[in-house]
Amino acid sequence: MRLFYAVRFDQTVQNALHTLQNRLRPHLAAGRMTRFENLHLTLVFVGEVAPARAPALIDIGRTVVVEPMVLRFGQIGRFRRSGGDLIWMAIEDNPALTALHRRLSAAVRDDGFPIEARRFKPHVTLCRAARFSRGFSLSELDDVAMPAAQVQTIHLMQSSRVNGVLTYSPLT
Repeated sequence: MRLFYAVRFDQTVQNALHTLQNRLRPHLAAGRMTRFENLHLTLVFVGEVAPARAPALIDIGRTVVVEPMVLRFGQIGRFRRSGGDLIWMAIEDNPALTALHRRLSAAVRDDGFPIEARRFKPHVTLCRAARFSRGFSLSELDDVAMPAAQVQTIHLMQSSRVNGVLTYSPLT
């Protein structure tokens, strides 16, 4: 099982992210948009886990304290990749979110799960393998107004292919 912890968004935020994707779409020469149902903020990526170990991760997710917080979106950005860029919407610095990430990462590691020691850069992936038409700049989307996201819970998610479609399903 491929697992990760995530913040899922309410319908208003999902719709705003989807609207942003629709504004991005005409400028793409290539790329794969994140499915509407899959838009999320990854807190901790666990990776491949034996099914027998999933209950331990479910327990961790239930015991780590999630202080209610409000997330605000920053600007659209990209991670440059040779096969096409990953386009994302940034989450502004939020001490409560950073603390949650640290607590959750520590609990997962303490239970014997190896996780990447990568720096936490909170974002929502909008598009993968993106290549843009000539003359387009992501700064053209700086005027997008995003609603704030209310966070009160986290979810352990499973990433799998269902009928060939990448699907993220909550286990909690």
